[in-house]
Amino acid sequence: MNARNKKLVAFISVLTLLLSGSVVIANAAVKQGAKCTKAGKTQVVKGKTFTCLKSANKLSWVRNSVDSDAKVPSIVDLSKSPSITPNVDLSPVEICKTIDLTSRSIGSNGFPRPANLANGKSEVKILVLPIIFEEIAFTDADLINLQKALKETSDFYAKASYNRIKLTFEIPTKNLWVKLTTSAKDYGIIPNKPQQNNEIIVNDTFLLADQQIDFSKYDSVVIESGYSQLTTIGQGFGGQIFSTKTGTVNGATLEVGQIVGQSNIIAHELGHSIFGLEDLYVFLNSQRPTVPDPTPAGRWDVMSDGSGLNDFFGWNKLLMGWIKDEEVRCVQNQISSTHYLSDFSNSLGTKLLLINVKPGVTIAMESRNNYSSGQGLLVYKIDTNISHGDGPITAEKLLLRKGEKKSIDNWNIELIDNTSTGLLVNVSKIN
Repeated sequence: MNARNKKLVAFISVLTLLLSGSVVIANAAVKQGAKCTKAGKTQVVKGKTFTCLKSANKLSWVRNSVDSDAKVPSIVDLSKSPSITPNVDLSPVEICKTIDLTSRSIGSNGFPRPANLANGKSEVKILVLPIIFEEIAFTDADLINLQKALKETSDFYAKASYNRIKLTFEIPTKNLWVKLTTSAKDYGIIPNKPQQNNEIIVNDTFLLADQQIDFSKYDSVVIESGYSQLTTIGQGFGGQIFSTKTGTVNGATLEVGQIVGQSNIIAHELGHSIFGLEDLYVFLNSQRPTVPDPTPAGRWDVMSDGSGLNDFFGWNKLLMGWIKDEEVRCVQNQISSTHYLSDFSNSLGTKLLLINVKPGVTIAMESRNNYSSGQGLLVYKIDTNISHGDGPITAEKLLLRKGEKKSIDNWNIELIDNTSTGLLVNVSKIN
């Protein structure tokens, strides 16, 4: 080995010793107060975190005040609170299932539920039938948008019902789509007037439908045009029986023009056609061009505000059979009572608290999340003396927060406590 190679080997040997020695020293030195070499560096030893900090020109290891093995505080289970009033001291749920006192035949906001509805069914099969006007075609783009909207609608109903109902949609092949022989202009729908009844279009669609379509296989039908700015129609026919060449159809919806291919519209109209729900907003027209609050039920329910898929009130879920009697607590003459309500999205637990004020009038409470301010208590009133289209449900715009109170119809409502899993509520009668 020449002199040059000997010097290289010696250099490598010394470098190796230095590096290995530094590793041993660094690992051995990570403890409280020991020296370290680089400010800000962190090291975890036996589940404890140390940080290299500089103090008085000296670098040393300092143990963090919160260690990686610190215990997370457990959430208090409010459903176990001893203050909760036992079920045996409450009123039977049937007392709070108020009747509908209006005479209008369109929908129902109370009990008993109208016949020919999907209440209690775990699966509803729906035919989706495209229609073509002389002025409004149904394109491949319309079909794609419709398919997307139907998937969103099905997912929405599954989630809102706690997977207690499944909507199955079926679109027939293109050769079975219905081409109407009357123009949109002659139907008088360009433009469509507020609250105009377009049942004639539904009847004509069924009369013109091909006999290859067996309507008896379906629970309901969605009739949908292609997109057009010429008109706007969204109408649900709940509880109505339509005749076809191959059987009867129990309820239908009709969407035409600017609002087609939208899941929020389809979901809203199906609330009418398959469940007999009422519109919760106030109808505006030439006889009533404006009111102080056209949406007294707020944006809490898709039957009140069709601009998005905004879930359903617990009351509507009770009407549809998605909330069971054992998931409801009913108060009538109790002077004071305390209740636990589970988070509204939870498929288990009590979801709805009702106060029977008088026949046709019920105060309802449920746990809800406001997307900007978190969980709270939603308070609203159902008054079945008020007709469909006149605002039969009035809801508080803001959720009640912990420690807050609300008085309504001689009842005090107080949110005592809440966690991410539910709320503790007290209701007391005002003498």
